Amino acid sequence: MNYLFRSGIITIICICFFSCKEKSGSNAVQKPQPATFAARSGFDLSRIAFDEDATHLFGTTLDTADHDDWPEKHFDVFREKDSFARGELPEHVFVWKEKRYYFRTQTLDSIACYANIFFYQVGIETDEQFHPLAIVAKTKFREKKDLDSMLVYLSHKLGKTTEEQAIKADNEAQIDTMRARGMAAEQIAFMSDRDTTSDLLNYGDNNYFEWRLSDRYIQVSLSKDREIVISTNAAENRNEEYYYADLLFIKKEVYEGIEARQYQRSVKSGGQQEELRPYALRRLDPMENWRLMARLEAAWKKR
Repeated sequence: MNYLFRSGIITIICICFFSCKEKSGSNAVQKPQPATFAARSGFDLSRIAFDEDATHLFGTTLDTADHDDWPEKHFDVFREKDSFARGELPEHVFVWKEKRYYFRTQTLDSIACYANIFFYQVGIETDEQFHPLAIVAKTKFREKKDLDSMLVYLSHKLGKTTEEQAIKADNEAQIDTMRARGMAAEQIAFMSDRDTTSDLLNYGDNNYFEWRLSDRYIQVSLSKDREIVISTNAAENRNEEYYYADLLFIKKEVYEGIEARQYQRSVKSGGQQEELRPYALRRLDPMENWRLMARLEAAWKKR
């Protein structure tokens, strides 16, 4: 009998990352988008338009064995809502009045992809009409160099992160001020724009990144953990370390709506506020974002 532990918690072992080799040349065949999530389907998440009916995307891949009444029973977004309603909701967390649902697939080989990144599990938050609001896709890497390759690829594909854009804007404002004061060009050369790919890989404890696109935000959250297999067959025993990456794709107006509400409620309450979600929006957490915390503290002082 085999048992699998991730940091002491029993979990299901799965294969999660495959290198996707893109075909080139005029004879390349474009595969049609799979109709539903399935093992080895490589469901292309870049083609999600956020107007799909999520009930049609999951087929039999929901993380449950019983599908008889799954709209009511198996993907209502937060099972904790009942206990929160009894007064157990933390003071800094609030819920919305509208219904939200959360679908989650089983763990399956190459169930979806984003360009050359393959995932072993996908979750989708939807509105009351089951239209996607946000998508969480999970992958893992045995080697750090593979994780770094993913980050470099995303940097080249998506451009500057949200934080890099903010730094660039700050630098440009400082340069304008320095020029207005008559400082020479060589005195402000160090403020000029530069390639930040090396900074992206020097992530250390800064284990998330975010990109703002025209219609969506993409966030990457990184973690490191161990999967342990204990078997009656000694040859099957395993204790392996993995690098985990969760990619969050969230509709732009949904993200910015959350951002506005959380800021307004935080100013009004005088404390940190966040919406209850099945995923983390790290840049909107004042404890994770010094820019947001500084902005809130300035607003609180004016109250």
